[in-house]
Amino acid sequence: MIGRSGIVCALLAAGLAACGGGDEGSGSEKGTVTFGADTQLSGNLQVYGAPAVQGLEAAAADLNAAGGIKVGDKTYKALVAAEDNGSDPSAVGKAARAVVDDGSIAALGPDISAPVAYSTWKQSGVITFTPAFDLQATLLEEADANPLLFSPVPFLTSLFVTSMKQTAAEFPDIKTVAIIAPNDDEGQGASAAYAAASQEVGIEVVGQELFAGNATDFSPILTSLKKKSPDLIIALQSPEHAVAILQQAAQLGVGKYGLNDVMTPDQVLEAQGLEDITFIIPNFNPTYSPSATIPDYSPEVIFGDEEPAGNPGAAVALYYSYYVLAQAMQEAGTATDAEAIAKALPGQSYDGPFGTCTMTEARDLQCETLLDVVQGDKVTVYRFPNPSSVDPSAVYECRGGTCKAR
Repeated sequence: MIGRSGIVCALLAAGLAACGGGDEGSGSEKGTVTFGADTQLSGNLQVYGAPAVQGLEAAAADLNAAGGIKVGDKTYKALVAAEDNGSDPSAVGKAARAVVDDGSIAALGPDISAPVAYSTWKQSGVITFTPAFDLQATLLEEADANPLLFSPVPFLTSLFVTSMKQTAAEFPDIKTVAIIAPNDDEGQGASAAYAAASQEVGIEVVGQELFAGNATDFSPILTSLKKKSPDLIIALQSPEHAVAILQQAAQLGVGKYGLNDVMTPDQVLEAQGLEDITFIIPNFNPTYSPSATIPDYSPEVIFGDEEPAGNPGAAVALYYSYYVLAQAMQEAGTATDAEAIAKALPGQSYDGPFGTCTMTEARDLQCETLLDVVQGDKVTVYRFPNPSSVDPSAVYECRGGTCKAR
């Protein structure tokens, strides 16, 4: 089993082209295709950016091992150029320009200040894969005016509604919810989306609180929320934030359910003080956790013998994104014409290590999804056929890393 070292190179090369570029340069005129990234390889949002680049690096390695990307009578080497914005909105613009300079035909956009990066890429003809709430809204509302804009995950606003429907179906005693999130673009967007989703499924929102990204003491917020008796606490954003919030909530007796959408079951099982909380983890696509791996998934294809760099679902999403991009190039017969490639992207499907994922006509990448529930030392995994399904196609009970279908 071969480990993936690309993400380590990207983290060390903060602000520079990722290791895949090397001295060979990039650009199809040199026989290469480059998938860029203006993302968070450091800072409080690296839980999204680092694994996303891990997925891109794994896809590039596998595409090249299979002979490269064949377009017409030419074959191209797949490269990745990752630029670190450091989770700093003021650094997004510089990183976006560097992605263009790297010769990228497509790029993963940042989770923060996404319109800044997109403005640069739109002018330069770079196909943009956005995980950000605001740009996804632009895609939904103005698709025709933005032909190079795509989402590497299901549209988050509708996905959050499905996640809350799934949660309500499995735990009908959840009647009230409080949401605690960091005061940044991603935190504000997620908080608003979860609040709207909760209300849509009939769960009363009794509190929405924002905190500074470096906060560690959440007791004032939780003490105030305790008076409102929330059944569920949605603790955003990073695993570190979520653990601290829910550990302190348990100590104060606030809520008996917790929810975070970037943690893995392993992280919950390893944390202290969460034993009496039922921990709910909605996922936007297939994911990987050693303690709760679906039997017919092949996580080693993406992750090798290394642990995920952050949220594993981000790695899976970008691995598949590179493959559907390569297929679109093959169908369009070009590795240079961004408009032709973008036109060929909708409808592309790839059957890989985590099942089949498809770029829809609405231009979001959809796969099956999972809902993980951790109770004590047991992990229950609910498997859904698509991001809008509330009825699981299978349920697995996992203990000690072994999962069996219920």
